[in-house]
Amino acid sequence: MAYGITRAVVLDGALDHISAQNTCMENALDEIGAFLLEHPEFDQDEHLTTARIALL
Repeated sequence: MAYGITRAVVLDGALDHISAQNTCMENALDEIGAFLLEHPEFDQDEHLTTARIALL
């Protein structure tokens, strides 16, 4: 790797990015859950179900 960038630095950056993505996905699942608590009539909505599965 060039310019003094080590594999450890690259790996740390990648792991930080993955962690941030996981946090965003968890937040999205929480928001969908909160929405469904307020609007239970959408519990069987195929689009919300697809979104929830995709975020798992």
